[in-house]
Amino acid sequence: MDKPIVPNELIHAKTGDAPILWIASNCKAWSGRQYYVKELMKYIKVDNYGGCLKNKEFPDDVTRSDLMKQYKFYLAIENANCDDYVSEKLFDTISASTVPIIDGPKHYEAFIPTSRSAIRMDAYPDPRELADYINYLDQNDTAYLEYFSHRINIDQKPLKERLDPAFHGNWSSWELNDRRTGWCGVCHGVAQWWRARHDPNSYSIPSDQEEYVRTDLSCQTPGKWDYVRQGPPYIPHWKPTMPDEFTRPWIKKRLPIYKTSTTMNDNNNEHNGLSARSMWSAYLVLYLVFFSFIAVLMYKRRHSKNSSNNNGYSSVRQQAEQQE
Repeated sequence: MDKPIVPNELIHAKTGDAPILWIASNCKAWSGRQYYVKELMKYIKVDNYGGCLKNKEFPDDVTRSDLMKQYKFYLAIENANCDDYVSEKLFDTISASTVPIIDGPKHYEAFIPTSRSAIRMDAYPDPRELADYINYLDQNDTAYLEYFSHRINIDQKPLKERLDPAFHGNWSSWELNDRRTGWCGVCHGVAQWWRARHDPNSYSIPSDQEEYVRTDLSCQTPGKWDYVRQGPPYIPHWKPTMPDEFTRPWIKKRLPIYKTSTTMNDNNNEHNGLSARSMWSAYLVLYLVFFSFIAVLMYKRRHSKNSSNNNGYSSVRQQAEQQE
């Protein structure tokens, strides 16, 4: 984790045929991640060696770890979105000196070295935006290497200053980590199972019981990424994370969906809230209706005034003719 890297050696080691690598066999993930990856592949090259969306054969003489080292980015996206559910996908990617594109729990602070050592997929609900950013990093070595700043020139700063406090506190002591994630993790799982046996209402099992058994109440509802199946403009039903494109701060483009109305709470935004794009469209329609109404009133008023003037002129003319 704290092994220093040499920038030139790292770049030269990235010999993959595509910027992004994905190895996954489950094509029926709880989150619907496969739908996002399928759309992403329309805008950027992704090498898939697993059973899901496979487009390349896994080489016989290369290990999974060796293969990951050849690519700049790896889709370390989990099957489901649950609190503290982070698998080997993330840690293997970091160990391979590859930038992980992550999707899993809402909070990753305790699982990644720094907030700028990974790219959150939920910050790019539109796969075209993620493809654009990855293409930029792929073509700009200096920007790409910024994701490894915590492992370059490590002798200049102590470990505690190079890592985020939550990550350092979670992983700096192997003994403490083993006690917390090992025995406590077992107790946490057993407690949920025991509670479920005595209180069936404390958990729910999906209809397809042979494929899924879910007792973790922190898991999000299924189908997080299902919306991308409808194609552009890719509007999610949940609130995206704000993207952090620190490698190109001059880029100010942000999709309107990243901004939510201040009159809505986060819960409504996540489940039922309207996107800012929809709200602005509604405002535009209201403005057009309002100004159209004003224009009609002004036209009728002017027409009525002209009619009155014409009627008055006709009356005066008739009186003049009678006097003659």
